[in-house]
Amino acid sequence: IVLSLEHIKAIITSQEVLLRDSSDEHVIPVLVEFQRRLPVGNEAHHGQGDGEVGEEDESPFEFRALEVALEAICSFLAARTSELEISAYPALDELT
Repeated sequence: IVLSLEHIKAIITSQEVLLRDSSDEHVIPVLVEFQRRLPVGNEAHHGQGDGEVGEEDESPFEFRALEVALEAICSFLAARTSELEISAYPALDELT
């Protein structure tokens, strides 16, 4: 899967995620989230130790990686929207 969403540029394969410019300040939180939610190696085959298998564990790696990327972009865009609303509403109020 080739992904180009705002600041996240990635190639997702069945076993890994390749991120472009992983040192970018906007990409670092996404990288941390990938590392947290997509276990590496043997950790991927062992559950979280609580005996329950979640829906997320049954999905293929590609879908889980895509989900992390989409959630990150949605959060980023929601934050940007809030910032724009804060600056736009006073300007609109002045016009009325």
